[in-house]
Amino acid sequence: MSDFMPDIQFVTPGGRDPGRLGRIVLVLLWLTVCLAPVAFAIGDLELATGRAGTPGTGHVRAASTLDLR
Repeated sequence: MSDFMPDIQFVTPGGRDPGRLGRIVLVLLWLTVCLAPVAFAIGDLELATGRAGTPGTGHVRAASTLDLR
């Protein structure tokens, strides 16, 4: 892979940087994107570890027939 590195042209976008406020907004957005799945998975994690629900049981919310032809 290092043989091809001289052939790659790295392009940096023109213009100025986003500034202090822009950087703070970008960091907050990235943290939201990265931490949102953790916040939404807490219920699933509790169910998987047995802290919520009744062990060995499941609830069917909707059922449909399967066409296995």
